[in-house]
Amino acid sequence: MITFALFDIVYSSSHPLSNPIMFTHRHAFIVFASGPLTGHWISLGYCALFFALSLTLLAGHFLYRYLLICKNNWMFIFNKLQFLPFLIVVWLSTGFAWVAFVHFGMTDFKETRDYTRVALRREFDMDADKVQMVGPLFFLDGPTNNLIIFWPAWFAMAGCFSILGSTFGMILFCSFEIHSKLKSCTMSEKSKRLQYELFKALIVQAVIPAIFEYTPCLVAFSSALFGIPLGRWTNICPTLLTFYTWLDPICIILCVKDYRMAIGKLLSGQTKISSHQETSYSIPRSRVDSYAKKEISKD
Repeated sequence: MITFALFDIVYSSSHPLSNPIMFTHRHAFIVFASGPLTGHWISLGYCALFFALSLTLLAGHFLYRYLLICKNNWMFIFNKLQFLPFLIVVWLSTGFAWVAFVHFGMTDFKETRDYTRVALRREFDMDADKVQMVGPLFFLDGPTNNLIIFWPAWFAMAGCFSILGSTFGMILFCSFEIHSKLKSCTMSEKSKRLQYELFKALIVQAVIPAIFEYTPCLVAFSSALFGIPLGRWTNICPTLLTFYTWLDPICIILCVKDYRMAIGKLLSGQTKISSHQETSYSIPRSRVDSYAKKEISKD
């Protein structure tokens, strides 16, 4: 969860620095930075790199809990320091793969500039040749008002959706297996309750970005694919994204009883816990996971 918190801080900080503008015009969906930091690579970093890294980080968290609950003999992947570089490389590789797909298939092609030139001038009073945009252009206008497939965007979309499908597939698989294991295992009620709360918190961590990030972006993406004229309304996506970075920790605290009790203690000024109090929120989470691992291994 600390990793999530740190990443959310970086992700949310990138928003005011880049101030991304999203816009759809017929079969084109474009994103460009308009803040203190602008440029092609800034737009790529915001709409491609951070998006993919947040999704992969979420899938990795589900994998961690799956191994802990269901396959704890594989937990050495997360517990041993020598595997940390491997995990970081896998995480970053997914993000850079997404960036590569967008860079080569959804970049600011001449066709994209020409397609959005009039709309950008009308809506933003901007010259398309001076806007460093990224985003897919799915179709071009043919000579007889027919639609011509613009293949680079389709190839890039296939690559991005392969990453999207594999990560969501992992999340669904891990969720089902964790739920089944917790229902059938014979750990103590206290430990099972805490593991259920942590699992529920993890589900919430998946639902919040799905509502505030993935779904709005999918709607914007689909509007360009099907030619639905959302126009500047697409720009609500970056605004919604900022909600999830602060809603996420609040919901986690509300989901886990021990976190709520600890926050209540802090707010009431009772920061010290007496030695005879046996409150589970005084136990580090690593010890909770270790205890759960031992109990599950007994099954």
